[in-house]
Amino acid sequence: MPEVEAFLGAAQLAWLEGALAASTATRKVIACDMPIGLVVSDPAPEGPGLDAFDGFANTSGAPSGREVELARLLTLLRARGVRNVVWLTADVHYAAAHRCTPARSGLRDIDPFWEFVAGPMHATSVPRKRFDDTFGPELVYASAGWDTFGSPATGARFFGVVRFFGVVRIDGHSRIMTFTLVDGRGRDLHATVLRPATS
Repeated sequence: MPEVEAFLGAAQLAWLEGALAASTATRKVIACDMPIGLVVSDPAPEGPGLDAFDGFANTSGAPSGREVELARLLTLLRARGVRNVVWLTADVHYAAAHRCTPARSGLRDIDPFWEFVAGPMHATSVPRKRFDDTFGPELVYASAGWDTFGSPATGARFFGVVRFFGVVRIDGHSRIMTFTLVDGRGRDLHATVLRPATS
């Protein structure tokens, strides 16, 4: 049994599962600043020790640490037929869209989900973070390259502060959700259009 590092705790985990299962909303949006697919960490102090992870993500492989709670939640949601779950996260210092397909990493009892990353608005940008493959993240878009703060598509290097935020729009008739990543100047960088899953 993998070691559990409690983040939600048993009571809050049970509440969240129940609330999501009882919801009649087409799209279940969970806002949490703990990244799922990206490793954000501070190195261990000199000498033996473990890195301090600032998110669910820690190391690739089977769920461990805070990921155990998340895996349990996602497994329960699938078992209860809860679909159209989207995670919004921040605290990564660039903008990104990730499609998480757990089957890509061997987890068969969890449904695919999206993770959108933007912010914080007031902080300096950083280059791209590495993936933790536990929940099978796939990069759809990132505003930063491995050694740049700007769009890797342009090849531009930015040495100042580049800020980002996200805009969510839901069409009341079609129930289509559009998540747009925007830079600090108000320019749309990337949009993901999500249609409701019905099965």
